[in-house]
Amino acid sequence: MLIPSQMLKDVSHFIGIGFLAGVLAIIAIRFVGMDVQKATHFHANFAVFIDGRQRDFSSDRYMQDVQGCKAIGAPVFPEDRTHLHNNVGDVIHVHDEGVTWGHFFANIGYQLGSNYLVDDTDTISRNIGQKSVVYILNGEVVKNPSNQLIKSEDRLLISYGNDPATYVLEHQYPLIAGTAHEHNQHPDPGSCSGDISLGFWDRLKKSLWW
Repeated sequence: MLIPSQMLKDVSHFIGIGFLAGVLAIIAIRFVGMDVQKATHFHANFAVFIDGRQRDFSSDRYMQDVQGCKAIGAPVFPEDRTHLHNNVGDVIHVHDEGVTWGHFFANIGYQLGSNYLVDDTDTISRNIGQKSVVYILNGEVVKNPSNQLIKSEDRLLISYGNDPATYVLEHQYPLIAGTAHEHNQHPDPGSCSGDISLGFWDRLKKSLWW
């Protein structure tokens, strides 16, 4: 029995409408079910001194050209979670929960140890003789911050050299930028949202990202 061509057209038409309706329904569910309060995005400041000289992290080699706002279920890479960008070398951007200082420094090629520091050229600075690694987090000397979570507006100093911790705290720690708070108040130009409530268009972009 032959099926009239008009009937085939009608069936195809209904299938197409059903498919489109299904896609729109999925997008609507993602949009409505999305966390409308805040996207994880906050900032912290840091500085690294080696033998009394501050390292410069503002070059392109340390920057990550990533989008900090992704849809639920989209692949998330280490550089997506925490990074530097816009050639600002002292402001860390954190876009995920559970991000540690070790995660961030690994992304820029550094390794932190209790008695050593490895930089992005694989140069190892070890505690030897009068030289040692000093870590100061929010004004307090810590043994190794590698496994500590980065918190909003943290300030971390890493210093290697002959200077004792008291000297480092007094003379180097004040040189860390204190701009994290300012960055927290504004949307991030490198992502779909800063540490503010997601608006309609930000939520829609996240809903459409497969």
